[in-house]
Amino acid sequence: MPGSAAWAEPDLMVEQAYGVLWYRLLVSGTPLDRDSAERLAALLTRQADRRPSTVDEGARN
Repeated sequence: MPGSAAWAEPDLMVEQAYGVLWYRLLVSGTPLDRDSAERLAALLTRQADRRPSTVDEGARN
């Protein structure tokens, strides 16, 4: 999607992707099947197209 990278929060997206993978590997032991991988990819794709937040950047810290 053209221009979507400007709105994405790459650090958060990486944390979400790796969080799911490590949780499944270390905590639940459930495999990352095709359906789960597709849902995760869809979630990250939607986030990449999200518009900037109206939350003050200083409030995040």
